[in-house]
Amino acid sequence: AKVLNLVERRFELEELYPPAISKRFLVPKELPMNINYLYEIEEIANELRKAWNLGEDPIAYLSDILELQGIKVFMIDENVDNGFDGLTAMVNGNPIIVISKCWSGVRQRFTLAHELGHLIVRGRLGAEIDEERASNRFAGAFLLPKKALLDRLGSERKSIEIAELALLKEEFGVSMQVGFIRANQLKIISYKYSSSLRKLFKQNGWDSNEPTQPYPMERVKRFKQLVLRAVSQEVISESKGAELLDMTVRKFHNYRVTGK
Repeated sequence: AKVLNLVERRFELEELYPPAISKRFLVPKELPMNINYLYEIEEIANELRKAWNLGEDPIAYLSDILELQGIKVFMIDENVDNGFDGLTAMVNGNPIIVISKCWSGVRQRFTLAHELGHLIVRGRLGAEIDEERASNRFAGAFLLPKKALLDRLGSERKSIEIAELALLKEEFGVSMQVGFIRANQLKIISYKYSSSLRKLFKQNGWDSNEPTQPYPMERVKRFKQLVLRAVSQEVISESKGAELLDMTVRKFHNYRVTGK
């Protein structure tokens, strides 16, 4: 019900204000068609970054990138304890991804990348590959590319400092756990050492509350921008803008003139 409410308002705006219609999402043709091993997903993630001109750089706000590519992103007020892990669906031929505004920034970002993974790898996987595992591998590779990680950690390590994982989190917006999992996937560290880090994190409660500053949460601002633009161009009234953003007219007017 929460998702439907948001989706209906988004598509209502597109009917009232055609410039709000997103570009159509297309999976780049240059991506490999068949994935027979999980490690091949590294190439898929790298090719997608190339197609979207992202290079090897950290992605500041993943939701902005997805919106630019025609994927509508919605955030709902749903607590982690309710078992909501993210959602991908097709609406009027367009993909939508839904995450919770109650999650940490790193969880929001990994979930967005994971759901993007479903859109990318579906139909390419060999019979033996689980789509959830493939989407997780894609998420890690897309957010923390192989070359970037090798540049920062080197090619072979016996151990990794906790502070190094914290720096990766700060720069790339991935959890510290994703950092050492990626290091193991790329054979920078051994599976045995990765397992010891996993145990260390669990013993210290870091698997649920990492010992670093939280990474900023995602912001989903495209819809607000479009509503404000439509009101400014007098395509829709201020009261309609307030209705679409689920605000009182007074609050919306204040928002227009102060940005708060």
